[in-house]
Amino acid sequence: MKFLMRPNQSFAPFLRALLIAALAITALSACNGGDDSDDETPTPSGSTAPTLKPDAGEFEQLATKYSAGVDGRVTYSIDSENFGIHPQGTWATYRLNGEIREDWTQDANGYDEKSVAIIAEDGFFFCSQTPFSVSCNEQPSAQELEVVLVVFTTVKDLPPALLDGMTEYTSVQLADETIAGETANCFDIAVDGRIGAGPPGTEQVKLCYGEDGTLLKMERRVIFSDPTFEDAVLNVIAQETGEALETDFDLPASPTQPQG
Repeated sequence: MKFLMRPNQSFAPFLRALLIAALAITALSACNGGDDSDDETPTPSGSTAPTLKPDAGEFEQLATKYSAGVDGRVTYSIDSENFGIHPQGTWATYRLNGEIREDWTQDANGYDEKSVAIIAEDGFFFCSQTPFSVSCNEQPSAQELEVVLVVFTTVKDLPPALLDGMTEYTSVQLADETIAGETANCFDIAVDGRIGAGPPGTEQVKLCYGEDGTLLKMERRVIFSDPTFEDAVLNVIAQETGEALETDFDLPASPTQPQG
């Protein structure tokens, strides 16, 4: 693994603490009845893929491909309303031969702050970057990367949940769209209930996939049973797609070793 630049070691621990606190709140909080995410470490590579039924339609086929894990690089824009306290920003995902990288970039203080989780052949790494510093820390396990990976559980867990045979929903195929330069197969999904934890209600979801199962768009709306709760909305839209490269898993700084 190649190291591209050295960190500002004095600022890095403080920055990482801030990122951990901010992202933990993001993942666990619900504001005004908004959505809660499960705390479990997600499995972005889809190591346990749903079994595809012989009579599966196009939506089920594409959702199964996504749930199994699709190699490639995708950068998404993220915005939300009342979906916990989910921040606005940019989410980038990388998958290649079992290696995983996820970046979360937000502008909370007038400049970009990026947190990076990498699961590579040679270890588990958490990196943080600002215009003023960069640092990486080797972690003892993937569980220590939850600070990044758990943030978008509400995105990654939805397609496989629709295939588990226990969730009641209807799907309607929509007109194809062009998203991030790719032809996207789009579907309107109406869920009779909730997916994941949170106050009771129903969900309306628009999902768009590339032919290989790459998620290109998710527009997720939760309509709560309690009329005093405003709808929760989460929009995830691909801005750029491409191949993931081995160099995408290079660390931006020489890592510190795990403690203990």
